[in-house]
Amino acid sequence: MSCPNLFLIGAHKAGTTSLYEMLVRHRSIWGPDLKEPGFFSLLGADPSVAARDEYLSRYSPSACPSSKDARYRIDGSTSYSQTVRYPWVVPSISRLAPGDVRFVYLVRDPIERMRSGYLQLRSEPRNDLPADIDRAIDRLIEPTWYRTHYDSFVSTFGAQSVFVASFERFSANPAQVASNIVRWLDLPDFDVEAVHANEAGLRRQNPAFVDRLLGHEPIRRACNELVDSPLGPPLKQLHRLVSRPVEKPELTREMLGPRWHRLAEEAHAMLSLLDEPTAHWPSLQK
Repeated sequence: MSCPNLFLIGAHKAGTTSLYEMLVRHRSIWGPDLKEPGFFSLLGADPSVAARDEYLSRYSPSACPSSKDARYRIDGSTSYSQTVRYPWVVPSISRLAPGDVRFVYLVRDPIERMRSGYLQLRSEPRNDLPADIDRAIDRLIEPTWYRTHYDSFVSTFGAQSVFVASFERFSANPAQVASNIVRWLDLPDFDVEAVHANEAGLRRQNPAFVDRLLGHEPIRRACNELVDSPLGPPLKQLHRLVSRPVEKPELTREMLGPRWHRLAEEAHAMLSLLDEPTAHWPSLQK
């Protein structure tokens, strides 16, 4: 069975879905419809043989015969760039993936990434992110330890294996960033139209009583099973009726407290790696 050799590791809410959809249009890059299987993070340090085989089967040429000549098979799981929360990700990829593995890492103004992350996570019915932003900060901030996550991959695979770009540059010129990545992969350049996926419209979140119920693991597991059962569609309709709007929260240095200093240090260290002379993130200047 084939294993991915190209990983779009994050960061969450930094344009990875749009980039994934653009890259898989190249004839030498193939990826399944499921962008984020999360195999190396969500299944722990020692997944079962059955889980491993199921994951690898997604990337086998038998899953898509037209992919048999693809040079790269891509896994776009953004949870892989949360190496503090999932410290086993890098060694797990190293054990299973082939020798010449490449990683693409998009990074974004950390405060804006956290705000956008809150908006998306709160609007997912089965997510357990607290509605109270003060309680949610620790969960939201971990993906912004950009330099720590970058260094984790570089220490095992080398700097030459990691391509870093900013969300801001990608947003301004997505086709150019996609072309830069393709050339870095030693593939022929290609003409690709920009994709704008996951653009936030009106987002809705669980009412407070549903959040309280989902805070109990047995209830949460039962809800997960029901949503994936034939009762799923009517339950989703009910959710739409009882849900309420969610808006991006305000986040300030004062709210982050001592965590601000690490966030700023990690962000500045990451900016120094970007091949973008004018790169800056406004939240660091406030």
